[in-house]
Amino acid sequence: MSENKISITGEPITDAMCRFTVDRPVYPDKSFAFLSKEAAEGSPLAQRLFEIDGVTRIVTPSIRSRSTNRQVLSGR
Repeated sequence: MSENKISITGEPITDAMCRFTVDRPVYPDKSFAFLSKEAAEGSPLAQRLFEIDGVTRIVTPSIRSRSTNRQVLSGR
């Protein structure tokens, strides 16, 4: 896989929330909350996720699986 391409899979958690799993740490050991599209300015990944119809906020926890080296992003 190219270092420039990120693989993201999405799965619904509830009718109003989706979890996106990323194939590598995006923000290692950091967490962020983008509570609006404007707050995502400067974060290309968050900006692209806000382009998806219905996304109103994005939370990136610092918790990730050490065995798979993936990070989970939650969006609503």
